[in-house]
Amino acid sequence: MEKIREFIGSHKKIVVPVIAAAVLLLAGGFVLAAAALTGVDDGSLEQTAQVAKTESGEISARADQSEKNTTSAEQSAKKEKDTRQAEEENADVADGNTADKNDQEQTDRKTEQSSETANVSGSTAKSSTGSKSSGGSQNTNKSGSASQSDNAHTHKWADHTAKKQVWVSKMVTVDDYETKTISGARFYTMSGDNTYVANGPTYWFENGFTQADLKAIISTGLKNADSNGLYNGVYYGNYQNVTKTEQVKVGSHQEDQGHYETQTYVDYQYCTVCGQKK
Repeated sequence: MEKIREFIGSHKKIVVPVIAAAVLLLAGGFVLAAAALTGVDDGSLEQTAQVAKTESGEISARADQSEKNTTSAEQSAKKEKDTRQAEEENADVADGNTADKNDQEQTDRKTEQSSETANVSGSTAKSSTGSKSSGGSQNTNKSGSASQSDNAHTHKWADHTAKKQVWVSKMVTVDDYETKTISGARFYTMSGDNTYVANGPTYWFENGFTQADLKAIISTGLKNADSNGLYNGVYYGNYQNVTKTEQVKVGSHQEDQGHYETQTYVDYQYCTVCGQKK
């Protein structure tokens, strides 16, 4: 059927008119046969011929529509064929890429197998060498095991100490002072050569002693003076102004009068066997 369709599609300009003519001939033959058998008149024959002509026109129209349908079907078939051909070409390209990829994977697999074979060969050679020198290796292993046995122990921890200076605080109350100047009056005495020397009693204006108190002392001394003008060996007719300074308390404050002490502390621990620290 596929070949018939392709043949009709490629020769449709010839096939369609031939089919239409054949249909017309068959229709005319049927009409003539019917007229001979039934004895119909010429009017009937003309009507029959007209019907045949009408049918022939319809058949031609159907043939044209069939030709159009055939053309559409042919175009669809061609499009489908082109699409199938493009897919096959893409599949061929993909197969080529897949083949290249498979070749690369096979090459990589062969390389890995060669590497594994070389490693196995090297391991076998090492095993052979090791088995040949097994005597010396056994002695070495024994000595190594002995060393490991010596190193395996229970840690005995001891304190390591260090020294540092620590301030020990001691808060005390300290009085605050300021320097104060105090004035006074020093009286005279008479020396052996009958001269006056300022070495007599001194009265300081402090602790409530005032100028009035000083005047009263002078008055008493003058009233009771002897012929030399002395009262109890002191001349109260004049005095010397003198001053002195002293520290006077004006308040207090707290003060840390502590000191530094040397203290011992543990800075780390160490194992007395291996020296490890923690």
